[in-house]
Amino acid sequence: MQVPQFSNGWLEKFKRRHNISERTRHGEASSVDEGLLAEQLVAVQAIAAQFHASNTYNCDESGLLWKVVPDKGQATESIPGTKVEKARITAHFCCNADGSHKLPLWFIGKHRKPRCFGAANINLNSLGCYWRYNNKAWMRTDIMIEWLYWFDQQVTGRKVLLLMDNFSAHVAAVEALQMRPLQNTVICWLPPNATSKVQPLDQGIIRTWKAYYRKQWLVYMVDQFEAGKNPLKTTNVLKAIRWSIQAWQTVSETTITNCWYHSTIIPRPSMLETSEQLKVATSEVGSLINQLQQQQRIQSAMSIEAFLNPAEEAIQSLENTSNIEEEIAAQFDVQEDLKALRVLQLYEEQQTEGVSRPVLDQLNQHELVLQERRQRSLRQAAITSYFIA
Repeated sequence: MQVPQFSNGWLEKFKRRHNISERTRHGEASSVDEGLLAEQLVAVQAIAAQFHASNTYNCDESGLLWKVVPDKGQATESIPGTKVEKARITAHFCCNADGSHKLPLWFIGKHRKPRCFGAANINLNSLGCYWRYNNKAWMRTDIMIEWLYWFDQQVTGRKVLLLMDNFSAHVAAVEALQMRPLQNTVICWLPPNATSKVQPLDQGIIRTWKAYYRKQWLVYMVDQFEAGKNPLKTTNVLKAIRWSIQAWQTVSETTITNCWYHSTIIPRPSMLETSEQLKVATSEVGSLINQLQQQQRIQSAMSIEAFLNPAEEAIQSLENTSNIEEEIAAQFDVQEDLKALRVLQLYEEQQTEGVSRPVLDQLNQHELVLQERRQRSLRQAAITSYFIA
């Protein structure tokens, strides 16, 4: 019997007729053997019990679509027909179990030195992060090897435990270390296919970071639209890195510790709220999305979950009109303060010697304070908000 030949066109029509489509499983929970996981987790817990929480670390990476907009159609009224934004970098995270040590982020992009770095005359070391590159902007074995040796130097004088998942670049990098082993680090593999359940960074730490990053991006979008500019054209990867660093600084020790407890790798001393900071950040992101939609900058808003974690990787009116002038003046005052602050930030970032990380960290944190003040004064979504019906 001759096997019939089906064209791609016939196959596509058949799939549409019978509602057949490819569906992606989100996370790895569906592939977890609960019984086997419990056994493997006991072994990991036993190893972790030999180390103090301050000496127990977890590392992992996450993709970041740094220009994604919270619109299902990926278009706004002022940017008709905008295609889905695919600008992507990878961020690599590492922190210990008591939240006392958040290591600087490593970013992986597609270009050795993006033009915006040169245009701003930025010294990357001054930013408090590390930049690597390849044509896919992915974590690769060579970068992971470099990171592991770097991490080992950061914990010199201690013996620490580093928990990792069995991502191929992680496994290949560890195998390559056999010729020159790490001096201060013991590596422990998490149970395979179960990182969505037991990896501390996946229990809410990275999600909280993304929520604060997205909040920064939404604030920027609102500001640019207010100024009559297109935020997709004025933003760049340097801004994305700055927001990422600020977001990482904002993730609290309490959030980190609670996520470690939630992973069950270290014992929970009592019933704790594991996501209070995440709830606050998610609520703030939702408010900003609503603001953009009310300003008709978004046609069909994404769910907060879809915006915070894309599959490709969350009005107050005036009581009267008597203080309109004060409200407007306050907005401009904060704008001037932000401009002055960013001049200081840029100055510190351009330094090649004597860079003061504490000063730059304080400037980054104060920028968040000023932005919050500005947002409070911008809650009125339209000029009609200033009039009483």
